[in-house]
Amino acid sequence: MRALALVTTRELRAYAPAWIAALVAATLPWLAPLLPFLGHQPAPEVRLGIAVAIAGLLGLTFALFAGAGLLARDLGEGRMGFFLALPLRAGTIWAGRVLAALLLVLGTMAAIVVPAALAAGELHLQRQAVSGFLELPLGGPVLLVVLVVILPPLFLMLLAHLMATALRSRSPWLLADLGGVAVAGVLVARSLGRLLRGGAPVELMIGAAIAAGLALLVLLPSGGVGLARGGVLLARVHRAQAAFVAAGLVVAALAAMGFTKWVMAVDAKDLGAVEQVEAAPSGSWIAVRGPLDHRPSYAPWMLVDAASGRALPLGASAEGRAVGLPSPVAFADNGSRAVWLRPQGAPFASPSEAVSVALGDHPHVGDDGVEVASAWNTAVLPFGDRVAIAEPRRLAVWADEGRSLLAAAELPRTYVEWQQIRALPGNTVRLARLVGADEELRLQVFDLDVAARRLTARFDNRADSADSGTNAALSADGARVLVVHGWGGVKGVELVDAATGESRGLLVAGAAKARLSASFLPGARLAVASAHDGALTLRLFDRDGAPLRELPLGSGRWAWLGTPWSVDLLPYTASVRETAGWHGELRVVDLASGTVRTLGARVAPLGGAWPWWPGDDRAAPGAAVSHLFRSNDNAIVRVDEAGRQTRVLPRPR
Repeated sequence: MRALALVTTRELRAYAPAWIAALVAATLPWLAPLLPFLGHQPAPEVRLGIAVAIAGLLGLTFALFAGAGLLARDLGEGRMGFFLALPLRAGTIWAGRVLAALLLVLGTMAAIVVPAALAAGELHLQRQAVSGFLELPLGGPVLLVVLVVILPPLFLMLLAHLMATALRSRSPWLLADLGGVAVAGVLVARSLGRLLRGGAPVELMIGAAIAAGLALLVLLPSGGVGLARGGVLLARVHRAQAAFVAAGLVVAALAAMGFTKWVMAVDAKDLGAVEQVEAAPSGSWIAVRGPLDHRPSYAPWMLVDAASGRALPLGASAEGRAVGLPSPVAFADNGSRAVWLRPQGAPFASPSEAVSVALGDHPHVGDDGVEVASAWNTAVLPFGDRVAIAEPRRLAVWADEGRSLLAAAELPRTYVEWQQIRALPGNTVRLARLVGADEELRLQVFDLDVAARRLTARFDNRADSADSGTNAALSADGARVLVVHGWGGVKGVELVDAATGESRGLLVAGAAKARLSASFLPGARLAVASAHDGALTLRLFDRDGAPLRELPLGSGRWAWLGTPWSVDLLPYTASVRETAGWHGELRVVDLASGTVRTLGARVAPLGGAWPWWPGDDRAAPGAAVSHLFRSNDNAIVRVDEAGRQTRVLPRPR
């Protein structure tokens, strides 16, 4: 330790001209408020801002020049033999020089910034500080100082030493330096890029910290290793140092790659809860998204077969149904395949591409896709061997997994609130959408004849005011639109002919505190559940909106209508009051007899209608999705007709 202190002191004395320059630079912030164009600004803020800028520039400059002179100059000019002749180890000489250079850089920055910060009140625990920096928890300032103040100059200093030694040696081992840095940089960039595109900011910082920490562990002793093995010969020092650094940086990059691979190697068994979910109308596949074990922020979408437990991780994408947005995964009516809106870059900030996902014994994601501008307001429908994609300004039909464009048409430019697509007989695709225009909400329907490549506007009707919360559903055959006006149906439920725009009438009138849930049912029927004075009522209508019958559903504040278990057996969840508040109670009603049975508590159906979204009739009675429910602890359970619950996701531990 005494030898290290002696070497460090000697090197600090050698930096005397730099210390003088640092003291001169420390006076400049105090003169800055005298400048004419800064005279109207508060003097403490001006001094602190100028001090930070000068300290950053001068500190990095000193780090560059001090690093370049750590060993290369003395080795090249033959002065290193004097130090090695002393009773000092090579590691001690190297450590003392690095410590002195770091003290020079950090001391220079502190000499410039600290007086200005004291004058501005930044180094006191007071709320009047300019930036409020010290109002953060203790770990915040400490971590910020390490990441912003200490590590950048240290890395620059070590890299400057590495390149100065390589250039002065004029050795072919320069290629090892460049190759090691280049290979490691490419590997780390690819690894961190995968985490960035995967929407994992916490894991991204951890991966960067792993790579930077291991690289620092390699660079810090590199000069000592080279000096111990090379002695006074610059070429030998460089050769030993180059081999050590190149190997070490590659190992650091491989560690970052391994961490990234582990983060993204997820399965259904890693799922801790289910936050967003979309179920196929047929078959047993569901798309889920939620927090994963041991991964703080990485929460990709994955496809899970609820019957067998097989899983296919997809990746990060836009959030779905639980936050009021369409799911980025769309299923075909028969459940044989899906289309995933895969981000082409970082999620939520880049275009996406619609890629086909084959479901079955060996599920896999296709390689090719169709680029879409945004996944937020794009509707997708896979049907047959085709896929229809409705963006806000374009409706297109593709075949051959997006490699063949069959038809496309431009849509009127507007802001899209909601849209759905249905395939009609006769090679036609129908698009229904709610758009905001001129402070009002309008319902539009378009038909695209794929063979003729012709777009026909069916109608463009006013639906409501722009901020009403109105939503809609398009029937499976594309013939009718069910419109729930206002939040929770406060303005009533209306049935509209999707071909003509003609209203079939207001099925249920709204009220100030209306709580309506509406859904299409198999057999071309419609159902509207309403609450009044703490009691629930189900109204059934025929295809044209004519009333059929009313059924009491028991007590409740709201009803979530599920997908029917059979033609006349409809499960639903009633929101009922308990001592601790409101909770969901699962019931089933026989539409033929009106009998209501209570089956369980604290679950809500995945399919069907919620108070905020009307339901469609794509799922057949008794489909797998009809027996899947979400529990209050963010799990997916399967419920049979006797009310027995089986946990599907997350899997039992």
